[in-house]
Amino acid sequence: AQVTFRRQDVFSADGIQGASYDIIVSNPPYVLDSERAEMSANVLGHEPSAALFVPDSDPLRFYLALARYAAAGGLKPGGRLYFECNPLTIAALASQLEADFDEVEAIRDSFGRKRFIIASLRS
Repeated sequence: AQVTFRRQDVFSADGIQGASYDIIVSNPPYVLDSERAEMSANVLGHEPSAALFVPDSDPLRFYLALARYAAAGGLKPGGRLYFECNPLTIAALASQLEADFDEVEAIRDSFGRKRFIIASLRS
């Protein structure tokens, strides 16, 4: 298989031209700022805040930017998005993705919480 990894600013349109992938996988920051006090000290001590937290007022910012990128040619028709998500915002994310994606499915983690989304770009 041919695998291409790409590092790119999700909020920048630079580099979209010519990029069309079968799969996009992302585990973006998704912990709400209001959840900060509940986080374990070992997580807070080893992860930069920018890798963990999103504003409560805009918790889907990374997901929606990736979805726009995918729908604008970043994904091939029928290509899939795979996201790790916050169980508190996964229903809102699934609803937003249904505009451009088919088979939007929320999957439970080993603790039974909806934690992952798989979505296929409409053909």
